Amino acid sequence: MLIPDPIPELQERLGKLLQVLIQNSLVVDKQPPQVIKTQSKFSTTVRYLLGEKVAPGKPVLLKAQIINELQARNLSTVPGDNVGELINNTAILEHNSASKSTCANFRNMSIKKIKRADRKGSESVTEEKFALLFSTEITITGCDTPYRIQTISLPVVVIVHGSQDNNALATIIWDCAFSEPDRLPFVVPERVPWRLMYSTLNSKFTSEVQTQHNLDHYNQHFLAQKIFDKPDFADDFSHMMVSWAQFNKEVLPGRSFTFWQWFEGVMELTKKHLKTYWSEGLIFGFIGKQHLHLILKDRPNGTFLLRFSDSEIGGITIAYVSASENGGQKIQNIQPFTKRDLEIRSLGDRIRDISHITYLYPEYPKNEVFKKFYSGDGLNAHCQCHVLKVKVRLTTNALSPSFFLCFLWSRASTIICWRLHPCVTAYQSGAPFPAVSLRRQFQQPFSPQESITQDMETGNSPDEFTQNPNVFHEM
Repeated sequence: MLIPDPIPELQERLGKLLQVLIQNSLVVDKQPPQVIKTQSKFSTTVRYLLGEKVAPGKPVLLKAQIINELQARNLSTVPGDNVGELINNTAILEHNSASKSTCANFRNMSIKKIKRADRKGSESVTEEKFALLFSTEITITGCDTPYRIQTISLPVVVIVHGSQDNNALATIIWDCAFSEPDRLPFVVPERVPWRLMYSTLNSKFTSEVQTQHNLDHYNQHFLAQKIFDKPDFADDFSHMMVSWAQFNKEVLPGRSFTFWQWFEGVMELTKKHLKTYWSEGLIFGFIGKQHLHLILKDRPNGTFLLRFSDSEIGGITIAYVSASENGGQKIQNIQPFTKRDLEIRSLGDRIRDISHITYLYPEYPKNEVFKKFYSGDGLNAHCQCHVLKVKVRLTTNALSPSFFLCFLWSRASTIICWRLHPCVTAYQSGAPFPAVSLRRQFQQPFSPQESITQDMETGNSPDEFTQNPNVFHEM
């Protein structure tokens, strides 16, 4: 009996393996941004791992095009419909002898326009995912026929306005954190265990703020209470399932924003204004009012802690213990400081300004802890008044409106307040301008009675605050 020649079969198998190797050696070396705004420039780099085996001759030109989720699932066929227009979407595959790498660098790319699919139900445009498809034909030394090769980027969300960035980022975070390997593009689970969600939030927070100080178990518990709307739940949340809707689709009870929008606002505030405070453990952070009541109830008057506001996006507030009218104690919350507040005056200086707070929880003297954050001058520093007069003369020998811009600043040249004071004066050519008096001065010392309070003997406090103690008002 004749034995069949195995050589042709082996050659066929070898040819298929070679084809798989050649076609899978194109990779995205530098991913494009995963949130892309139309008309905004970006760059990406594609690398061919078998670059030294590319046959010499005509340069290899790679082309990029944007594809939607349905097209990403059918890469075996050339995408038909063009769902978007890419500018600067071609690049030459170039070999670098020094690094021995073969790359195509796409520079100054931009999405001119995008065609969106029909949305289902309440699906938002910031939930729709696209990808960049890179493709070309390449010839390998020793092979007779060219091979068509292609690869796709990570999913991207295309936005048309900066206000969509926050929600688009939520889509990308959910996709990157919870997608399965070798998934069907771009399928993600609708629900995930809270322990995975918390791990993602902690990783995102520390990487965004660039700190080694992680969220602790108190922070974790409060975040779980907030996202599940269970403020009285004291048990373990680890195995509870949190949905995409709870993360960034449904607004929080009594609020106008979602959980992610609120959390992202805290990250931005911490990254820009509170990084050192957080990294040194001076900010308690995420804590509910019931837990706040428990840890402060036995502390002396003046004990305070710093917590992120749960009533507005991107705010930090000071909760402290003070004496109540009946001789007991109460907890007060100062109106949250926002990014704008902290740009005017730092958190350290604001803490110094409030004489009623003396010890950072549990018992650290505030002037020892925050001294290095104080600037050279406080609110009680000597202030100077300067009047800037701007005159507009309409006609000769006629009444002319004059405007006086009054500034009050400290010796550190930090502008504390300004006022535009319009007045109309009888102005003759050569006549002096009338004197203008500055009618702003510091507010009366901060009074605890102006706060919305929580008695130690009661349960929850209303979610209201006293005014910032270092503001100005008309006399």
